[in-house]
Amino acid sequence: MKKKKAAIILGGGISGLSLAFYLRKNGYTKEICILEKSSRVGGWLESQTDQGFFFEKGPRTFRVSRSESLLTLIHDLHLEKELLFSSEGASSKYLFYNQKLQKVPSNPFSFLTSKLTRLLLLSLFREWKIPKNIEDESIHAFISRRFTPEVADSLFDAITTGIYGSDSKTLSISSCFPILKEWEREYGSITKGLFLHKKKKSVYPYKPSHLFTLKSGVGSLVTALEKEIKAEMITGQEGKHLTYKDGRFLVETESASYEAEDLFSAVPAPALAKMLHKDHKELSYLLGSIPYTNLSCVHFGYRKKVLPVTGFGYLVPFKEKEDILGVVFDSEVFSQQSSSEKQTRLTLMLPDRGLPDEKLYQLSVASLHKHLAISDFPDYISLTQCIGAIPKYLVDHQKKISDIQKIRTKELPKLQILGNYLSGASVNDSIAVAREVAEQGLLR
Repeated sequence: MKKKKAAIILGGGISGLSLAFYLRKNGYTKEICILEKSSRVGGWLESQTDQGFFFEKGPRTFRVSRSESLLTLIHDLHLEKELLFSSEGASSKYLFYNQKLQKVPSNPFSFLTSKLTRLLLLSLFREWKIPKNIEDESIHAFISRRFTPEVADSLFDAITTGIYGSDSKTLSISSCFPILKEWEREYGSITKGLFLHKKKKSVYPYKPSHLFTLKSGVGSLVTALEKEIKAEMITGQEGKHLTYKDGRFLVETESASYEAEDLFSAVPAPALAKMLHKDHKELSYLLGSIPYTNLSCVHFGYRKKVLPVTGFGYLVPFKEKEDILGVVFDSEVFSQQSSSEKQTRLTLMLPDRGLPDEKLYQLSVASLHKHLAISDFPDYISLTQCIGAIPKYLVDHQKKISDIQKIRTKELPKLQILGNYLSGASVNDSIAVAREVAEQGLLR
């Protein structure tokens, strides 16, 4: 028997929940039903305290200058008093480069003297004379062309790893760092763009460089959204097939069928591809061709101070051929979330290689010993397997998304799609897209 709903949102992650919130905020009064395949809503936003150690299972820190949509949602939910800003010491960042931990320059003097930025400094003057390339290219190719391969291998490969968990030689500069491509296009130079572009003024009175989270963790954002959106949330329901006929959508799961006039997809691209495979093969193929990164996050807790340095953490470029991609010093960034002043909390990111849990723990312990000379065994260990966590924006990703939208508009004009595979992988990007789709949905 078909269960009739006015509107269905596929996926109860931050995209789906934000969409429901902004539909309500903009006056959508019809019934909203959210279908989520897992046992809980919130997606990768999940906070956990276990044995006295607090950890985020997914995203944990947000920069003010890149989080206007997230901050707007926090204010719309009246959670601004829950904002927690990073400790002063968290401004120090490190790179494991040339087999040793090196501090990333944070002021003009250190920028001029650091071995890390010396190569960049020498190439800044020639960068003004490099011709434009209007075509998309990999991050590594772009930085190598405009600066040097060494700069691409060290600084930008590590930055790419920290954000996308992938190799800079495969990802698109236009999709991952669009501002750099925009500066090249508009000013003919990255360095010129850095000095000449007009900085967007934030509507919020927070220091742009500050990092923030919520006092009880980002999971409290999910809790607040659940209370506000007034929607029916059905978990354990994964869409298997999707059809559209006579102005109505039919979504079939393993155990039920749901019919709706309005349908919004906030599931990952491969999940939507499987649902459309039977009736919309070209659209399904394009969606299914978007790859995703799998990561393993190992959480270590110590009941004493073990770090030899203070700061945010460090990243490891792919060229170093290490077992880990980086480490976040959770207890240094947001010390207020520790249950004791002596506590140390670390999150290590590893590429997913299909290794057993015990092997991941061994690699993590060995890496901390090699990189930071930490010989103590952690008092607390947990693991988060982030399967399909981050979409890979390969070269010409924007063209692929444009093709997807054209076919969707032609074949399924009433289907609205959103998610982090479209135009930005961050939580902030997902919220921004959800808000835009909510406004479009009401205008249809």
